[in-house]
Amino acid sequence: MVRVSSSPILNDLLSDFFFNVLISQMGSLAQKSLFRRSNPLALRFDTEFFRVIPQSPGVYEMRNEAGEIIYIGKAKCLRDRLRSYCHVHSMPDVSRKTIRLLHDVRQIRWTLTATEKEALLLESELLGLHQPRYNVIIPRPEFYDFIAVIENEGNFALRLKPWNGLREKNQPLLYGAFRGRRRVRRAVLALSRLLYLSGRQLEHSMQLPGRLQRDWVPQGEDVALPLQSSIEATLFRRHLLKFFQGRSKRLISYVRDTFHSENFGTKFWASMIQSDVEALEEFYKKGPKRLCEIRKFYGLRQVRISCEDLDHYLTAFPFDAST
Repeated sequence: MVRVSSSPILNDLLSDFFFNVLISQMGSLAQKSLFRRSNPLALRFDTEFFRVIPQSPGVYEMRNEAGEIIYIGKAKCLRDRLRSYCHVHSMPDVSRKTIRLLHDVRQIRWTLTATEKEALLLESELLGLHQPRYNVIIPRPEFYDFIAVIENEGNFALRLKPWNGLREKNQPLLYGAFRGRRRVRRAVLALSRLLYLSGRQLEHSMQLPGRLQRDWVPQGEDVALPLQSSIEATLFRRHLLKFFQGRSKRLISYVRDTFHSENFGTKFWASMIQSDVEALEEFYKKGPKRLCEIRKFYGLRQVRISCEDLDHYLTAFPFDAST
């Protein structure tokens, strides 16, 4: 048998360490077992309360002891959704945030809607109005851009600008709001660069104009869309407007098809062209096409959606808004 000797100080340190670990584990187990034994929501609201909740679409509000709205949700069936909170204690992966929410709830109110879509709209409106602390809020509007299409005697340019919601006289074609400032500005430069390269054979990137070598476009600056002789202006305009309306991405293949094999002569240029095409593809999918889907889903007629309204629609629209 091998004996291991240690100093009294070391023994004290080890004892303190294991004691703290034991207390921590006991506290964690106590918290879990306590929640499993008593769901605070099920204790505060009896069976009769949940039985009278309508089996209809709608929006529900959870309030704390002071009457403040702390959570807003929507449901296809209000009764099923609210009753599901009574069984949260049986879910092994329930979050601490949900546990805190259930402990804070003192009142539950609901508003009926005719359809699930109306519930989505009402929920997004109420989220923007109250901003409850237990709801996830979409990023702020300053991360959005609008794109104006500028026309002048057959010449085209794009301009990033704000929109105040007013219909100004002689206002250019304006589209947005588009989320993801870096993605939007990269796409604007990509389209301008592709159009510039389509009729030229350059040996190195330093031959590009300085404005096309950067990766940032200041708001208010016009980014020219130089059309080469191989591009017909009327057809280009049609593809351009449909692109920003989210109705078609034919613009990308139309511009790409104007390139000759010489443009892809070096690996560098082929890589740059492919990168710009991918930037336009990504922007179209997460920008114009998504706005088009939102307009169809909510039955909106306007081409533009304000930053604040888009925040609300993204909160309720059935896709991952973070993408």
